[in-house]
Amino acid sequence: MTDYKLLLTAVLNSSTSAMCILDSKGIVIDINNAYCNLTGFKKKELVGKKFNITYNKKDSIPILKEFNEFILSNRIFEHKEKKLTLLNGKLYIFEVSYSKIEISDGKYVLCIMHDIIERKQAEEERLGHLKFFESMNKVNQVIQETNDIEQMMSNVLEIVLSIFNCDRTWLLNPCDPEEKTFRVPMEITKPEYPGTGVLNVDVPMTQDMAQNIKEVLESSEPVTYLIGT
Repeated sequence: MTDYKLLLTAVLNSSTSAMCILDSKGIVIDINNAYCNLTGFKKKELVGKKFNITYNKKDSIPILKEFNEFILSNRIFEHKEKKLTLLNGKLYIFEVSYSKIEISDGKYVLCIMHDIIERKQAEEERLGHLKFFESMNKVNQVIQETNDIEQMMSNVLEIVLSIFNCDRTWLLNPCDPEEKTFRVPMEITKPEYPGTGVLNVDVPMTQDMAQNIKEVLESSEPVTYLIGT
């Protein structure tokens, strides 16, 4: 007869995915090298203990609760995408799957984890670039709607206010960190956030403002500043 435990162990050891076998209480029965490499634990440190000890306190209780709900359910397979922080403090985005396995001496769960954070970050970056180009296309369309410069710039500020869902958009002139002063010739704000109301007045060019302008001019992408800067 086939020794299913040996078979499961062989499957674990042949896989590059992080895999572990748990009993119905979430106790680690066996793990593979990829699981050790991912969590930073040695096999002897995990076998015989609850699998959720590899996560920080914030995530360890919810994931054990989720595992127990799966054990008590009629489902034999479950697949989820989860953000989890390991005990080492590192945040991961995992594809986690649980599969119930029943053999002669009891019920077990095969857990497989894939770290997909790089894939998710690449997708977010791609979507970010796509949104940026779509936004620039909207701005370009607004520019072409009129030959009146003031109306054009007012329309641009309106569309930028909408795109970024911000409270205030404004023009700065001259956009030169070497100048001693600058002016705000035009601004558009949401009704609940009134603007400064000080337009076309020379404002001293502070060191912080000069640095901000310099960073914007040198960047090929939009620059985001923290609240209060």
